[in-house]
Amino acid sequence: MRSEEFKAGSWIDRLARALRGLSETQGPFLRNHWGHNPPERVVVDGRDETPFPLDDLATIYFLARHEGMPDKREYYAPLRAAMDPVYSGLRSHPMLWRVVGPLIDNDEFWVRILSHGSLTNLTNLIGGLMARADELPEDGFDAAAGELHALLDSAGGGAANAVPGDLNTGYDAVLFHGLCLEADIDIGGGLSMLPFERARAFVDEGVLKDLVPEIVRFQDWRLVGAVVRPLRWRPLLRRHGDLRVPEAEPPGPFPQDALEFLELLAVSHRVPIVCLAVVSECLSRSACRLLGQAHNHGGVQLGRPVHGFDPFAKPAKLQTEALVDARMAYEERKDQRYRKL
Repeated sequence: MRSEEFKAGSWIDRLARALRGLSETQGPFLRNHWGHNPPERVVVDGRDETPFPLDDLATIYFLARHEGMPDKREYYAPLRAAMDPVYSGLRSHPMLWRVVGPLIDNDEFWVRILSHGSLTNLTNLIGGLMARADELPEDGFDAAAGELHALLDSAGGGAANAVPGDLNTGYDAVLFHGLCLEADIDIGGGLSMLPFERARAFVDEGVLKDLVPEIVRFQDWRLVGAVVRPLRWRPLLRRHGDLRVPEAEPPGPFPQDALEFLELLAVSHRVPIVCLAVVSECLSRSACRLLGQAHNHGGVQLGRPVHGFDPFAKPAKLQTEALVDARMAYEERKDQRYRKL
């Protein structure tokens, strides 16, 4: 397929229609699967945080395409018929056509994002589109298809800044405990602080296992935050077996800069701030799903566990004056303010 024949708007509309049809068809199959494998609900502070059933969808998609028993093939025929237009739509994108080609049985390819990479397939992309559409307002299929096109287009050399939102922004992060953030804070020098509720979009809570008390991990994230440095990326797509692994770049000064700022902030607030972990190359969970990838990180360097946590104590809030002191000392690390802190 030649790229000049490709019309992005038409492709997005066609794929979104096919996804809606599949979504309507797969409902009974998913409910029947849950009758034998009931999902486990997750409720946190009265909120239903049960994750999207991506694994269950992957199971019924696999069975629809590979079930060999005659009665099962007949049972899954409607689902298989609804999946075919989605496969056809995905395969018609120039970037995916380039890496999977026209053969129906060949739908595997490699995806690399920064230092992360693995083999994936078109079925994983369908599951990722379903999960992303569920996150978005209304049915979300047009927006999810548009986001996938933008990511694929950037992989083919298109403009990276055309990717909607922050899907192609990753972060290096230092997670800390001890101070309550209520909003994003610009530190300067390309660094900022985020409440953990915001950081959860790209940092898995499992990183903090055994470092913070259970009541923090499952109920109250107010005292957990992140100092982050953003980084832009574009995916690399290659045919199966044709992935060239780039050389790893040496670590930059970010972790030391972030830790130094947190020390200044702790002194200016007169409260202990504990570094929990340094996590490199944190990626958007939604972008990973759209590209058929499991959500993961680069290297994780663990800090210290939090001891003596009092769940009834009033959280220490970020004070404007103390923040100004710490930020000015951090920006001018040769002046008297820095030496005093």
